[in-house]
Amino acid sequence: MYSKHIFNIVLLMFISGLVNASAWHVIHTSNYTKWAIYNISAYQQNSVQIDNVINQVDSVAAQLQKDFGIHSGIVNVNISSGGCCGGSTSNGQEGLSIGDFATNVYLCSGNTFSALNWTEGVAIGELVNTYTGSVTSGWPRDWWVDDVWYFPAMSVIQSTSEIGNTRFSYMWEMHAAGGCTPYPSLRVFEAFDSARSQYGWSVFSDAFSNMTLDKFSFDNLRYANGSLVPNPSALRTEYAIAYLSVKHDVSQLFVNGISGTIKYNVNQSAINVIKKAIQEINEGVLQGIDMNSAISSLDSGAYSEANSLAYSLLSRANTTAVNVTKAANTTNATQEQKYLECFYSQPNATGLGMYVGNVFYSNDQSALLLKGAYPIRAAMPENYSFRSWVASNGIVIANASSANTTALFEGFGSNGICAGSIAATYLLNLTVFSTNAIGSNYVNNSNANSKNGPNVDTYLLAVLAALLVLAYVLKKRFSLHASTQTK
Repeated sequence: MYSKHIFNIVLLMFISGLVNASAWHVIHTSNYTKWAIYNISAYQQNSVQIDNVINQVDSVAAQLQKDFGIHSGIVNVNISSGGCCGGSTSNGQEGLSIGDFATNVYLCSGNTFSALNWTEGVAIGELVNTYTGSVTSGWPRDWWVDDVWYFPAMSVIQSTSEIGNTRFSYMWEMHAAGGCTPYPSLRVFEAFDSARSQYGWSVFSDAFSNMTLDKFSFDNLRYANGSLVPNPSALRTEYAIAYLSVKHDVSQLFVNGISGTIKYNVNQSAINVIKKAIQEINEGVLQGIDMNSAISSLDSGAYSEANSLAYSLLSRANTTAVNVTKAANTTNATQEQKYLECFYSQPNATGLGMYVGNVFYSNDQSALLLKGAYPIRAAMPENYSFRSWVASNGIVIANASSANTTALFEGFGSNGICAGSIAATYLLNLTVFSTNAIGSNYVNNSNANSKNGPNVDTYLLAVLAALLVLAYVLKKRFSLHASTQTK
């Protein structure tokens, strides 16, 4: 019997859960937001106002993601029962009340600022809080966001102006601060607005990007004794301002702007050290250096340690890189001052070649040489005698007929892959090997106009010609004799 009652109770609880789960009615879904309301009839009665707010929030969402450099998923917005005026953000979801959409409730004298006007901006401001909350939780509540919404308000005013709703932007700027006062009358708001006016949204988008890169969270900050840093606190503020100042130094702007609002002293030196650590960590990460130890120290609140670690890691890597670069530059500089020179010997026989300086080169070898004069010396085994040096343009031989002389390598000219080429020619048993074999690019540096008698080449050619004639005559006679025998 008791088990039957227990079953009925569980069944009722299950049915009740289904009813509650189906109590929210989805009224809008886009790439940016998903809106639901507690009662569909409440939406039908206020659809014009609600739809206008939804349309503006979606338009601003696209603009804010561009301005902040944040790509967020769909944000849920739930409209519950209740009167004006309240908004909330929790776990990536926004909450509004149906009373927030009233058109006949005015918050400022002269019927100039209605509950609906307030809600239009609050819905955007809560979206701002959702976006920044996705970067890190625990923003300083005494000057980043509190009951008068400094950063969210600036974002509401600027983003609605950017999408063209300047009338609403101005109205919110003049009436939405606490007590229906103008936001420009608040020093903290002016600090945010001045930073954006001077440097653009990059002041904030860079901070969000760096926090994401460092996986930073305000709620992970601890003091040296291990206790968590409360919110608000000087350390949270110093970290926030340091991140805002990584690329554009707005630290003094914010320190001065929040001075009348916060209840503690801000240490400018701490801000500078935190900023330096962030900059060095980011530089190291971009260079592919493992900066995890420095990041861990930074995120825990040990910013001095983080700065020292980041500097050490970066310096060590840069020193290595500089040494490698210097070595490469030295090598490159040396290579740029050297030229490829090619060496030949005629004929190409074992033992023949030349010495350039004290280095021996045989036929078809090459070397990188600095421009300048080098002693050259013929190298030859027995049965060979030196004839002359032959060189291409770009190499000047002091005495082409001397086996020991000097060659000036000028570093210009080209012979295939070589800047210059030089050959040593030799005689074998009174036979001179023609320098023409070296190639038409060479210029014989010996005196071509000297009048010596007929050289050995002439006799050799004559003998060769006589032998060819004799061979031809013998062949003809043999052919004739063979023909007679056949007949």
